[in-house]
Amino acid sequence: MKNEIHKSLSLFGIPLGNRTKDQTVADIFALINQFDNDRKSRYVATINVDFLVNTLSWHHTSARYPELLSVLRHADIVTADGMPLVWMSKLLGTPLTERVTGADIVPKVAGVAATKNKSIYLLGGDIEVAKNAAEILKRNSPGLAIAGVSSPFVHVEGQALGDVFEEDVKIIDEINASGADILMIAFGNPKQEIWFNRNWDKLKVPVSLGIGGTFSFITADVKRAPIWMQKSGLEWIYRISQDPKRLWKRYFKGFFKMIYMAAPIIIENKIRNGFRSSAIRQSEHSQKINTVEFGFINDRFKLINLPENCSKKCIEHFQAIRTEARIKFTYIIDFKNVKHIDPYFMAYLQSVFSQFNRENRKYYLPNISTHLKSTLKINRIWDYFHDHTCDDNAQLMKRIKAYHNHATFSYSLEHNYVARNNKPVNVLNIFGDFDVSQINLHCGDEFLGKIKNQDLIIDMTYCTFIDSAAIGKMVKINNLLKTQRKHCVLCNLNKAVYQALRITKVDQILAIASNYSKAEKLFSSKTYPPNPTTDTILLQLDTVQTCC
Repeated sequence: MKNEIHKSLSLFGIPLGNRTKDQTVADIFALINQFDNDRKSRYVATINVDFLVNTLSWHHTSARYPELLSVLRHADIVTADGMPLVWMSKLLGTPLTERVTGADIVPKVAGVAATKNKSIYLLGGDIEVAKNAAEILKRNSPGLAIAGVSSPFVHVEGQALGDVFEEDVKIIDEINASGADILMIAFGNPKQEIWFNRNWDKLKVPVSLGIGGTFSFITADVKRAPIWMQKSGLEWIYRISQDPKRLWKRYFKGFFKMIYMAAPIIIENKIRNGFRSSAIRQSEHSQKINTVEFGFINDRFKLINLPENCSKKCIEHFQAIRTEARIKFTYIIDFKNVKHIDPYFMAYLQSVFSQFNRENRKYYLPNISTHLKSTLKINRIWDYFHDHTCDDNAQLMKRIKAYHNHATFSYSLEHNYVARNNKPVNVLNIFGDFDVSQINLHCGDEFLGKIKNQDLIIDMTYCTFIDSAAIGKMVKINNLLKTQRKHCVLCNLNKAVYQALRITKVDQILAIASNYSKAEKLFSSKTYPPNPTTDTILLQLDTVQTCC
């Protein structure tokens, strides 16, 4: 949307929309209108503390659930479904307008859909609860069209990932055939986000909303707290009182982890600003962005010198610089003068760098101070920066001269032999981000035909990210080779890739070796294959290679 980026601020590395409930609903229908132009299915997420606990790790340099973090970062609308997020935004001097929950916006979306002749599909939850919710929405919004209601069981972990492609296509076909304009997904976090992520390219529904247990709120099977408790941020006490045995541990862990993650950000913000408001009061001149264009080594460059205070006021100027350019520049964004970046500008940079990565465009980020690096790390967005930073201008020039293009994703398949016993083996090298879009492009039946009837080593030295769709494909490959009495071993996993396997519970299904040499040893062993549940070489995170 045209002014979308101005509405987002970054909290814990997740761009969070600063909208009212009515603005959120209006933006959802704006997304529906965009579908006619690009046929891209979009996602709306409402996140609370439980989301953060599932997504983020205790350490700020890694994620507990890398794929879930990626989904939230790339969702088209993300709202704060939890008062602690609103409180934190106020402490940082960039207050969110209000809390926007799934239970708040679903009835409003239904009401507007009825007036605009848009239909809704309810997916997930208990089937009887979902049907009752559909009837209540129709009764409260006369003229509302319910395109369908279904409650399939979907898998996001374990051995079952190998069969999700066949299972998902049945669900997707039913949804697409309904002609729905809005899909409300109530599988709960993180299942609803992971399911959407592996199927978004097949969905023909303009907008999907991840709404968790909202159907139960609509039917009053689960009662919401009184309005005064919702507004004061005490709804969690009411929720615990309804089901203390199940919820008290979850809420205790969630709030403790939230405080642990938030404290460094708030303390650093207050210290930097002298315990005043986080908005640095500076002159308009200090907000100015200066640019220089030049040619070098058969390429066009745009040098952008950022100001001392990178705040919301800088976004419009930066955006104008990018949109006015008719040439595809290589950008050099110089942080030499930068002392402060507010959450709005952090979210904007995340959007800019994500676009550059999608377009496979080269960009450089020189002269980031040690203090600023620390700020970016504790705000959990350093991963957007670290592969593109240059300590100084001399290092910048060396990197530009050594510049060479490389694809976001590629793979190579080599026929090799195990050194010890001259046993034939295929070696599949994975480069870049291995996700659902690459599965569809590169890993169809022709690909499976190339790797069958031969032992396989999957070398992931240069694999930077993997999602559940790609993990499911590897489980399927492993199962295929097993039927042919052949075997598959993964090696050279970095922390993020290993964590993705661990969180989806396939780390004990797939054989994993710490390096290529150990993978070869498995194939040369007379006792291979081991029983994956007991004898697979399992890695602890501190022994896995870290990303460069």
